[in-house]
Order: sequence, then structure tokens, then C-alpha cells
Amino acid sequence: MSNIASDASSAISKTSIYFKAWVPDDNQDDDQVTAYKDDYYTPVIGFNSNNDQTAIVTCVQDDECKAGNGQDGSSYAHTVWDEDTETGTINLCDPWFDNTNFPSTSDMLTHCTDNQRTVEEFETPAATLLHEFLHLGVCDNIQAPFQSAGEKYGSVDCYNLARTDGDAALENADNWMLVTIGTYWDKTCNRRILTGVPALDNPPTTTATATAGTQATSVAPVPPPYATGTCAFHLTETQDCDSNYGNNLYGNVLMVDNNKATIGQTVNDDDHPIGYAMDAGNSYSFDSKLPYPLVITGEHENDYVQFTYGSLSWQSKTPNGGGTCTVGGWDPRDGPVCGLRFGNQNAVG
Repeated sequence: MSNIASDASSAISKTSIYFKAWVPDDNQDDDQVTAYKDDYYTPVIGFNSNNDQTAIVTCVQDDECKAGNGQDGSSYAHTVWDEDTETGTINLCDPWFDNTNFPSTSDMLTHCTDNQRTVEEFETPAATLLHEFLHLGVCDNIQAPFQSAGEKYGSVDCYNLARTDGDAALENADNWMLVTIGTYWDKTCNRRILTGVPALDNPPTTTATATAGTQATSVAPVPPPYATGTCAFHLTETQDCDSNYGNNLYGNVLMVDNNKATIGQTVNDDDHPIGYAMDAGNSYSFDSKLPYPLVITGEHENDYVQFTYGSLSWQSKTPNGGGTCTVGGWDPRDGPVCGLRFGNQNAVG
């Protein structure tokens, strides 16, 4: 659970399709992203960091388990709230332990190649705990301590809730769990995961036919939010003086469409002053107006960059696989200058 939260925290952004799907339109900004990281991911990660967070967990197949929507009509888990002490206990139901019908995170990796599998179908036991964690009252700026009446579940219902009742969506555990699942598996599988919301996965096109003596109107398909043709992007790669070799490459991207209009750009902030991490094992998933993220991985060995977009994959030094690159050099030429009397100097390429 903590690992999922940690990976999702490093990849979440306000331009993410998952953030846009299940967060109310009025809250799709940098402040909400920061709140999401600080008030949700940080406490969850705390479970795996020197006992910064603790929770009471029971395993009782009670009546609420039997009345749920998991395997064989039973819930996977639920939270029991004590009004007197204002504390919650997470109760794990029998289906939560059924690895055959409810695969673990490691077993779910085999489904990365299933392009029809939706975010909701990537739920694992760990993801269920992320949902229940929100009911414990430790994420004050995101989730009310406990919400039972009117709680919504699933991709479509949570999407509709975010469009019709933003305040309720911000207090609905499944909304935040779905954002996390989508973000995590997008990064893990290196591809866009279907949201399960038809309006997002399959933008509707309306056609009409007319028979003799009748009149029909046709609604043109909604055009994509970019000029089709050839897209291009400029990657500025920075190598800093981090002593942890293999964890010191950062990327800034500016992407344009066929008309040279900007359709995506890295936004630096206090947490990312020189860009987003793009080392092997910690790729940069760059979101734009295009349907899929551009996944960028910097390789120290042989000094090249690997790019993946949907089913396309190519390298900065190899003009094949769907893209071509013009590569500049490092400044300074030999890489970052570190430990000098007047301070460190990053290398920019």
C-alpha cells in the first residue's frame, strides 16, 4: 500500500487523465495536487516509515462483509467507525484474502498487456486498503472522518459525482482510490489505462442517415484538442550533483502539435525546480493534450534517453520505432561540476 502511494505521489499531476476524471473540475489545480500528496499520500507512506502511522485492522466475516459487492456477494473490506472515540477500525473480509479472484499487486503485473482492462479492474487488496484508509480521519483536507450515506463506488458513478457534486466527490473514498490506481498502473505499465468512463475512453461521435422524404441532421465529431499530423517536443535534460548515481536525471518538456501550438509543458515548482525525475526505474510520465503520456527514461550507461508513447518506442540515439531525435550535448561538456569551492554546477543537455 505504501509503495503504491509513493509511486503515485511521484507521478500525479493536475493534467493527468485520472485526476481529471475523478476530481471536480473546480479543484483541478496545483493546490489540490499538493493537498492530495500532503494529506493522503504522506500519511499512507507513513505506514512504512518508522511507524509514523498506525491503524487497527480486524478480520471478521461479519454481516456487512456478507452484504457487500465483492466476490460471491461479499465485501472485500469495510471500516467500522466508533462515534464515542472517533476512531475507525478497518475490517478485512474473506474475499480480500482470495488471491485467485482478487490478485495481489505483484500478480496484477501480468495484466499490463491487457489494453482493455480498466482502472477499476486494476484494484488489488492494497488498493482496497487505500480506500479504507480514507475513512480513518487522518486526511482532513480531503476526506471527512467517515462517510457512509450516499457513498459512491466505481469509475462511472465516481466520475458523475465529480461532475454533479464536487464537495461530495472530495469526500468520497473511491474517487481518490481510483485516481491513485490509475496513476500507479499508468506508471507501472508505461501506458494509459482505460478509465472505464465511456466519455473519456471513447469520445462519442454522432452520425445520422436519412431516408427518402425525411430530413436528418448530423453532429460533427468533436475534434481532438490539437492539430493532427506530426507532433514534436523538446526535452531539456539536467544532471545534478546527487551522490546517489542513477538518481540524478531530470527532464523538462515542451510539446507542440502539427501547427506548432503548445499542447503540453513541464511546470516547475518548489518540489521540481529543475524538472521531473527521469532515471531508469523512475521514469517521467509526461501528460499533454495527446491521448497517451510520453514516458521518458534517461539511461546513464551509453548516455541515451528512451521514449515510449503508447505502442511506440524509440531512443534518442536510434532513429526508429516511431520517432526521430536531434541530440545536443551537455553543458558543461563532461557533465556536472561538483564539489568545487564556488559550489556545484549542474549539467544541462
